[in-house]
Formats: sequence, structure tokens, C-alpha cells
Amino acid sequence: MNHLKKGNTTLTLQVGIIILGILISFLSTGIIQLFSIIIVLLAGSLLFLNLYIKSKRKLQTIINLKDDFNTAFEFAAIGMALVNENGRFTKVNKSLCKLLGYTPEELTNLTFQEITHAEDLDIDLEFMGKLNRGEIDNYQIEKRYFTKSGEVMWINLSGSKVLNSDGSFKHYIAQIQNITPRKRALKELEEQKSRIENILIGTNAGTWEWNVQTGETIFNERWAEMIGYTLDELQPVSIKTWENFAHPEDLKVSGQKLQACFDKKSPYYNCECRMKHKDGHWVWVLDRGKVITWTEDGQPLMMFGTHTDITENKSIELKLEELANKFSGIFNSTFQFIGFLSPEGILLEANQTAMDFAGLYKEDLIGKPFWECYWWTINEETQNYLKENIKRAAKGEFIQYEVEVLGKDSTVTIHFNLKPLFDDQGKVIAIIPEGRPIQDIVEARKALEMKNQELERFAHIASHDLKEPLRMVHNFMGLMEKNYAAQLDEKARKYIHFALDATQRMTILINDILEYAKIGADSTPFQKVDCNQLLDEIIPLFQAELEETNGKIQFQNLPIIISQRTPIKLLFQNLINNAIKYQKPANPPRIQISFVEHPDFWEFCVADNGIGIPEKYFQEIFSMFKRLHSKEVYTGTGMGLATCSKIVQQHGGEIWVVSEEGLGSKFFFTIKKYSIN
Repeated sequence: MNHLKKGNTTLTLQVGIIILGILISFLSTGIIQLFSIIIVLLAGSLLFLNLYIKSKRKLQTIINLKDDFNTAFEFAAIGMALVNENGRFTKVNKSLCKLLGYTPEELTNLTFQEITHAEDLDIDLEFMGKLNRGEIDNYQIEKRYFTKSGEVMWINLSGSKVLNSDGSFKHYIAQIQNITPRKRALKELEEQKSRIENILIGTNAGTWEWNVQTGETIFNERWAEMIGYTLDELQPVSIKTWENFAHPEDLKVSGQKLQACFDKKSPYYNCECRMKHKDGHWVWVLDRGKVITWTEDGQPLMMFGTHTDITENKSIELKLEELANKFSGIFNSTFQFIGFLSPEGILLEANQTAMDFAGLYKEDLIGKPFWECYWWTINEETQNYLKENIKRAAKGEFIQYEVEVLGKDSTVTIHFNLKPLFDDQGKVIAIIPEGRPIQDIVEARKALEMKNQELERFAHIASHDLKEPLRMVHNFMGLMEKNYAAQLDEKARKYIHFALDATQRMTILINDILEYAKIGADSTPFQKVDCNQLLDEIIPLFQAELEETNGKIQFQNLPIIISQRTPIKLLFQNLINNAIKYQKPANPPRIQISFVEHPDFWEFCVADNGIGIPEKYFQEIFSMFKRLHSKEVYTGTGMGLATCSKIVQQHGGEIWVVSEEGLGSKFFFTIKKYSIN
């Protein structure tokens, strides 16, 4: 407006000068000349007035444009800035300030170089250089800015240069848009694409894309490799390519499953098919897919899927099926009753032998608690006992016992066991019940028990009948030695001594034979036996011999076993007695008793430092009446180790010796692990 005022003043002065000129002319030239001059002046004034009005309008237009630019700049939805030739922001709008978190004052004190990510600065400066050299009119790049809070922001920058009217540099105009969300989305898409590609590579899968309406199909290279081809060798490809290589039998199944997808009866297509390999053999593939898009009238349009080579798995599956058939044949044809239980005792499977034994069918059994199945309903006590034993087996314990169960026509005694099955972590995942009819064994055992009883009675009678004459002979010989020794010569006294010694040895032998006969006939139940306590009872029996020879017996932390107490005590007693007896003169006995635990049995060792045993006698010494030394050197009847062997056998074990002459012996024996039942 000051410019307009100044223009008006100038124009007024010009008009004044013209009027003054007119007056001077009027005075000098006269009226006619004055009239002409007035007309000319009026025309000139009109011309000046017109020019003035146009200039004023033009100027107002410029002012309006400038206001519009400022308004558009300030309120633009994107960030805008004017930047000087050094890169300093000279003017910034609200959107840019909001975008970067600065106030206008803070931002105009910064250069764009200061807030640009170091990795993006060079390319920005390169474009500015091209702009300054006139090689380009503007440029657009994606770069990163740092906000005031230090966060990295992706932006789209559009830059251009503005010149003055004389062609000199005025400023840069920068338009800035936040593209961080788009960048993140693109990054996520890239990552997702990379994951999918890695999955396909990792699964070694072939892929296919099928336009169901046109038959156009796209396969990847792996799809062709599965059947021995390159993709180029199969070109041109279509759905017919798949049909040409698929086994005719599988193609029919595949068609049925595809139709189920097209009819929307199944959300996915899944089919195992065979494809003909280039070299002629069949390749098994797992063909999977899904209809992704549909036409407007509900017809399948685009379908996508994969091919996975399952030839190896299929081969294993067929072998497993073959093995399963073999197992089923063995499982159902064995003479034993076998089944599978869940850890809770639910019957999952039973073999045909078990079902035929009671005239049952699977529907009578499968899914029921085992103790409620027909075999066990003989009485409530039998059922409850089975139920408790299943709980113990579910905790990992092996159970076995004899039990009477119901058969088709009668009751039968079976040898029954429950064996837990464990996974890799030691958890019980199933229980195998197994039964074997032993009615003939039971009857034979009863007969044997009767024979043993008869034998025991015979042994008692025989021992009594044998001992009575021996006692008489021994007593009379003793009286003869006492009353008539002075009247007898040396030879007679010697005969009497021989007779007394023989009767004493005969008495010991009869006692040993009787003890041997009792083994196995003892009806005492198996019980928990603490071997440490047992030895504490045995050792005092040898106290005199140990003190006389300065002998020592060592043991510690021996196990608690399930056995008959008295026979096991006799077993240790006989082995310790031999270890003390069979020593070199003046050699202090050293006896060490130890054990090793095995899954199904205990292994004991009684080691000594005695005279040892030649290897050729390792087996013979466990026979009845077997002696390696004369009675004059070492006393005994030859029944001790035979008795030990019989005791060990009665407890489901074995006995053997490892020895070297002059270096001592180690007697090993095993005792089977029994449950308290």
C-alpha cells in the first residue's frame, strides 16, 4: 500500500506540471492553441489513469497469490519447508513441526543434514547437486529423519529449487510425507514372504497355482524335480500336466476330493497320490490345497497348494503296516492271554486267545475297567486285589502272582503279571497284562508238595530210626571207654575211639541230610529280610573261631530282600563257615560280604582269603557229599555247598565260584527280586 501511495503522489505532481504548462501556453499562444492543448492533456490523463488502474490490479493479484501460497504452505496436510543453500530450514509449516516433534523456532535453527540418517545423507546431497547444476528440475527419494525424541521416521521427500527473477538462487522447496507405516507394512510383507519361501525350502515342497476355470497352472521348480524333470522340460504346463503323471487309481480319488472342495463340503483338499517318475518308478506325494477365490456365481476360481514327497514315509508306513499285521498274527495266536491297559486300568486291547478262553468278544471288553471284565468277576476280593495291583503297576512296579479266574466252562489258575511300559522320560504310558494257564503246574505242584511232605516225614522217621542205634552205639562205646579203658590194651582203646568218632560224624551227616531234605518243604511265607540284621545274628555263632584265628568279617549297607528268612540265614552261615574253615595254618581269615543290585535280582558275593579251589572242581563242589579234602585235614560232610545251591535255586537264583589256589575264593549267588505278594 505504501507503494500505491507513492505512485499517487508522483502522478499528482505530473498532472500539476502539465496544468502549469497549459497556463503558460495559454498566455503565449492564445485560446485556440489552448483548446488543442487541453484536448491533448485530457487524452493523456485518461491514458495515465488507465495504466494506473491496471497496475493496481496486477499488484493486488500478486498480493493475493502470495497470501494463497502462505495459507497453502502453512495448512498443508504434508510437511513443507523452505531451505536455504546451506540446508538450513528458513520456513516450516505446522505439519512438518508436528511430524518431527519440533517447534518452528527449533526447526529453523537446524539443517536437514542434522536430522537426516547418516546412511541416507549422501544420496540426498547427490540429488541436490544435480538440481543445482540444472541436470534435473526436481527429485523424489525415500529417506530417514530423526524426530526430536530420537525415533527414526521414514519419509518421502520431494525437492525442487526456486530462483529469483534475475536467475539467482532463492531457496529450495521440500515436501515431506511420513511413510513409516507403509515401510513397516512392506517390511512385514517381505518378512512374511521370506518366511513362506524358507518354509517351502525347509519342507522341500513343490507348489502349484491353478485357475480352475481355465486350467492354467503354475508349478515351481521343485514340483518338477520330484518326478525327475526340470520345469522347462514340462513346458507348456497346465492341469493336464498333473493328470498325465498321476496314477490312474489315485487320479480318481483325487477328483472326488477336489469335488468335495468345489462343493464346499470340505475346506481343504488333501490326497496321497502316486506320480510317475522320469525313470519309471512311482513317487508318493502328499497333495494339499485350498480354493482361495470364487467366481461371482460361486464357482471355484483360483486354487493354491503344495506337493510333498512322502515316498520314504510311505515306504515306512507300508513296512509298519506289514509288521503290524505280523504282530497282530502273533498277538492273537499266542497261547498266553495278552492285552493293553491304560495307566488307569481301562482295557484297550485283548488278544483272541484271552477272548476265546472265556467265549468273549471285543465289544464285551474294550473300554471297560479291566477288573470289571468277565475273567475277574469270580469274586469281589479278586477284583479289588487286581485293582490295587494296577495302581501299583501304573507307578512303575512289575507285578506277578497266581490267581484263579473265570473261563468259559470252569475256573482256571493262571500265572498273571502286569508289566508297565515307559516313555523316554520314564513315565508309565501303558500296562501289559499277561496270563498263562498253569492248572497242570498247580496240580503237579500239589502232588509235589504231597511228595515233599511224605519225604519230610520219611526223613524224620529215617533220621530218628538211624539216630537211635547210633546213640545206643555211641553211649555203650562211651561207657566201655570210661569203665574198661584201663583193662584194654592200646589197640582196643584205639578201636573204641574210632567207633565214637564214626558215630559222631554219622550223627552230623544225618542232621545235614535232614536239613537238606527240609529245604523247599518249608511253608513259611516270603517276607522282608534285612541282610544286615541277619549277619548280626550269624557272626556271634562264629565268635570263638574268629577270636582264636584273629579273623574278621566285613559288610555294610546290605539290602532288604524278599525271601524265606531261615533258609537265607543258613545260606550265609554255610558260606561263612567254609570261609573260616578252609584256611592255611596261622592265616587270619578275612571275609568280605558285598552285593550288586540288578533290575530283576540281587547279586551277593562272599569273598575270603583261604586256600582256594582248583578250577576243575568249580561245578562239582555244589554236589551232595562232594569233598576235596580228607576229614583229617578239614572236617565236614560235603553237604554244605549242596544245601546252599538248593536254597538259591528255591529263591530263583544261581550260585557259582571264582577262585585261584592259594589266593582265596569268591562265592557269588543271586536272589530273585520278589514282591511281597
